[in-house]
Amino acid sequence: MPITGSFSLTTVNGASGARTPASGCITGFLVLLAIRYLAPYFSYIPKSSLASVIICAVIYMVDFGIVRSMWISKKMELIPWLLTALISLFVGLEFGMMTGFLISVTYLLYYAARPGVRVKRGFTTSSTEFILIELDRSLTFPSAEYIRYILLKASSSCGENKLTLVIDCRHIQFADFTAVQGLIDLIELFKKRGQLILLWNVKESLIRILKKVDDETHIVKSEDHLEEILDTNEEKKSSQKGIQIQVSDHSEGEN
Repeated sequence: MPITGSFSLTTVNGASGARTPASGCITGFLVLLAIRYLAPYFSYIPKSSLASVIICAVIYMVDFGIVRSMWISKKMELIPWLLTALISLFVGLEFGMMTGFLISVTYLLYYAARPGVRVKRGFTTSSTEFILIELDRSLTFPSAEYIRYILLKASSSCGENKLTLVIDCRHIQFADFTAVQGLIDLIELFKKRGQLILLWNVKESLIRILKKVDDETHIVKSEDHLEEILDTNEEKKSSQKGIQIQVSDHSEGEN
């Protein structure tokens, strides 16, 4: 590409037929000749003429048709576009570009901090009930606290803090250390109150990180393995309830 020092120069260079950065050598040579021999006459050129040359050079870079496409597809994208254009026009190009950059970074951080989470009720073939959590993206530090809140809320509202939680990890391609540590801490919290958190459809890259942080993480390898753990855990809970009832009845008889 015939890239030069500014948008307008690059556009003029390209419109003149240049195809490679080597055109900058020719442009620089012509600029030096103009400065050497024509500099005294530049003062007679009206600024409006220079402005019109720049406007005509960059006018084709403005694509208003993209506004309609953004409005139809994703209206939120209009915010950085509009603010960048207005600040560049009335304040300065560098401030406009920085504004667009900061807004885009804010969007990325929000997207990372608020992953899509779907909460469902699931049942095994033997009618054991559990809560299925589906995440639509990887786990990163900004989303750790939000995922913790969703899991705690799902446990209390859907399962009354009794049902096992199964996290479907098929869309999780990556997880940083902080997010994994937060997940391990949450698993330990649930374990203390008698609930399991099972990780299902886990990628190998995520398994390696989980194993380095905690070797005892419940990773489910298949659907049959998942049903086996859920049914076994339900039977264990039922047997514990039976023991408590028998002990209670026995104490009443003694009284």
